[in-house]
Amino acid sequence: WTEAAEAVKTYHEDLVRRWKEEMDTLLVYAGLFSAVLTAFNVQSYQLLQPGPADSTVALLQEISSQLRSFTISPPFVNSTGNGRSACRN
Repeated sequence: WTEAAEAVKTYHEDLVRRWKEEMDTLLVYAGLFSAVLTAFNVQSYQLLQPGPADSTVALLQEISSQLRSFTISPPFVNSTGNGRSACRN
């Protein structure tokens, strides 16, 4: 049993060592990827902001303000008609 236990121990130690090396490699890759992506995003962020003179933005703001100003008014009530006749139908 000693030989079997030693073989299993060696196998598992080798497996854990390979996993550790693979995780180290993945962490280095993730760190480098994050650094490159951050630099790219910092430089690109200014391009994503709309300019103040952009006509599309101004037009959308105008439409938005018009839509905001709409109000829902109550239905028209006929002040000359008999109010009870509508209830009898």
